[in-house]
Parts: sequence; structure tokens; C-alpha cells
Amino acid sequence: MKFYYISKKEKKQLLNTLRKLYPYIDISKVHGFEKIARVEMDKFVIIVIGTIPAFFYINEEGPYPLLLLLNTIKPEIPYVVVNEGAVRPIMRGADVMVPGIIELIDFQKNAIVGVMEPSKKAFIAVTRALMSSNEIKESNKGRALKTLHHANDKLWKISLELARKLSI
Repeated sequence: MKFYYISKKEKKQLLNTLRKLYPYIDISKVHGFEKIARVEMDKFVIIVIGTIPAFFYINEEGPYPLLLLLNTIKPEIPYVVVNEGAVRPIMRGADVMVPGIIELIDFQKNAIVGVMEPSKKAFIAVTRALMSSNEIKESNKGRALKTLHHANDKLWKISLELARKLSI
């Protein structure tokens, strides 16, 4: 695992990219947001903002928000709420199927969408939309969202460990 703080130039480029991709995520809400680090390992790169693992790249694709960031600052990210029966499969890495969705906010196909459990207290997955919200509303079957990251996966465990080490 390689950990290093990024340069001012890299920071400026990254922040511009994040503002374009995720205008609804306010990085300034993260304690110590002035410091941004990059953690490289195998096929993942994690961007740490302050003391929070915030975004990830997988096989050089991304950046995508990490669940730890979403559950810490609660941004107004496009999201769906799934029924109780969908929670376990999603937390094992399954994609989100149309019948499991009980509520949603409007989004386009290919958007990054958060998945919330039925009580809406926590995000349990970060996904890419395979259908727009309108297509989901009109459909009664099929894969709606491709899971990129979910609670209890490798990224989740690494994020928690990094956050613990950085807060000491």
C-alpha cells in the first residue's frame, strides 16, 4: 500500500473533477479537507480527504464516492431505497434489481447512484445506473443498477481501517 499527499496542482485538478462529477457533494464539509492523500494498492486507488477515505478508482475508472463519505456527510446524491429483501444480496455484491426498489430520486442512465436501506439511515452501496429513473418506474423487472462498492466489501474494510489509522 502506497500512501502520499498529492501536490497542489493535482489537488486543484482533482477538486475540479469532483465538482463537475459530483456538484452535490460538498467536500468542505469534511474535517481537514485541505489535506488530500492518495492511497494506491492492487487495482484500487483511494482518495483520502482530511481523515476520511472519500473516493475510489477501480482499474483506473472513477472517481466514485466511498460509502464512508456518503454516510459521514449525507450529500444529496441521487439515490434509491430498496426493500428489506434486497439488502442482503446487495451487501454481498449483487446488482440492484427493479423489483427491489421502493423509492427513487430522478437520475439519468449511467449516473452514480447511492443505495439506501429501507429506513433511509445509511447508504449500503454505490452503483452505476443501467436504466434511468423513468425507465425503472416504467419497468417491473431487470437489473437497474450495477454495484460498484457495497458495505462489507474490500473497499469498505480498507476505508474503515484507513479512517481508524488517520484519526489516531
